[in-house]
Amino acid sequence: MATPKSQSPVPGGRPARHVSADAAAPVRPRPDRLEYAVLALLYAILVIVRVYNIAGPIDDPHSWRQADTANYAREFYRHGMNILRPMVCWQGSAPVVALEFPLYEWLVALFYLPFGEHIAFGRALSLVSWCVAAIYLYLIVRRWGDARWARWTALLFSAAPLGIYYSRAIHIEYFTTATAHAMAYHFMRALDASGPPAGWRKHALAGALYGMASFATKLPYPALLYAPLGIVALRAGNRMRSLTMIPWLALPWLAFMAWRVHANHINRAATDYSWNPGMSSLVHMEWWYYGSLAQRLVFTNWLFLGARILFECLTPLGVPLLGIGTVMARRNALKHEILRWWLVAAVVYLLVFWNLNGQHNYYQIPFIAPLAIVMGVPLARWMERGRMLRTVAVAVAAGFTLYACNYALTAYFIPDPIVQVVGKEIRARTMPADIVLGASATTHPGDPRVLYAADRHGFMILDKALTKERLDRFIASGATFLAVIVTDEQAVPAVFQGYRVTRVRMREGAKMVATLYCARLRAPVREVTP
Repeated sequence: MATPKSQSPVPGGRPARHVSADAAAPVRPRPDRLEYAVLALLYAILVIVRVYNIAGPIDDPHSWRQADTANYAREFYRHGMNILRPMVCWQGSAPVVALEFPLYEWLVALFYLPFGEHIAFGRALSLVSWCVAAIYLYLIVRRWGDARWARWTALLFSAAPLGIYYSRAIHIEYFTTATAHAMAYHFMRALDASGPPAGWRKHALAGALYGMASFATKLPYPALLYAPLGIVALRAGNRMRSLTMIPWLALPWLAFMAWRVHANHINRAATDYSWNPGMSSLVHMEWWYYGSLAQRLVFTNWLFLGARILFECLTPLGVPLLGIGTVMARRNALKHEILRWWLVAAVVYLLVFWNLNGQHNYYQIPFIAPLAIVMGVPLARWMERGRMLRTVAVAVAAGFTLYACNYALTAYFIPDPIVQVVGKEIRARTMPADIVLGASATTHPGDPRVLYAADRHGFMILDKALTKERLDRFIASGATFLAVIVTDEQAVPAVFQGYRVTRVRMREGAKMVATLYCARLRAPVREVTP
């Protein structure tokens, strides 16, 4: 009787040799010293790029979002660790505002309690989250294929330019990604009918807990993983197990809904500052999440998002890898149906949350993992072949990593000297109880950058919108100090009429970066209300 051929667990891989007909386990390619040495070197480069200047001030892109996150942690540290009452710095003296579930910020504040406030702790938590996300992605791919495919997938996931920056930022993105990957892995283990019957409940519980943390923090990222989870459930071959899993799979959604009910309750009680131009509702934000149909019909918007995914998630070197990997994966189309549905879900996610994807590049982070899985297929196969293809695989992986690091160091990690200098100047001229009204040509009502750098609560307004009438309303709302930032030799703004004005020319080294006009409006009367 002929011995059936064993299929390589890597899509498109050559059949494994000398495998008995009754072999049940997939073939596991043996790692070699070259492969481990290359991976170790590339990971070392990726770590060095991430930890460089880890204790430095908040940088761009999206420094405003990072300042919001850092301020949440600061408020927990100073005003109590009540995770259900997070505080911002841009709502005057009544700053309780609930956005995403602030579990990441609460954990950062835990480190502040014994060691003191320092931004490096937040960035360290993001780095740990990156490691967890990469490990769980490795484990997910390991269940489909072999360890080599999983190793190269984890490397490409770690080397994406967008990931290099945001996995070091004080930001919730990689914390959410890590918990989403952990949720997906444990739910897959629980749905797997071939696993031990007694062990599925512990994986169901772990998946539900990770999912609750991920959904409450940022629903879109973990939600798209329910598409591949659905394929796992359909292909598991145990209908009873899949039905039993429904309550566990529902728990993350219930956690999200519970947090939204609580957040809307808090935000409805917030003071109405809609008279400040640009201040939108903190309750009805659907327009901000989804955008309009017209946005999806503009061809240049597609080009813009496509360029982002190309250069910040995929890289030009990743394009041929993606094409080759797609062809290889199709050779085992049914087996790798999970991956196809992951990619489909990512596209649907883009179409649904169109405005968020257009406004913020970090909303493209969910594309990195499925793209890395496809790109990892040819690298894994080539490392099984002869010396020439192994050399090609090493060269492509090294080129991908070095390009990504260069792109990240060029396009990201951009300091904002104006914010830091202005914040320091305002802090020196005010008291902790002051409510600062800040204005500039590049701000908006929810902009925390200057206020966070100044370590003060207050309000922000676009300088052209600051009229005498609005100034009086801000004073009635508690504002005690006015600071207007200009970057040219602009005359004293008219709203300062009647106040004693101080002009400060601020420099970074020998370069004049901004002029600050400031005045005391009245004495502070009370502390910020937690």
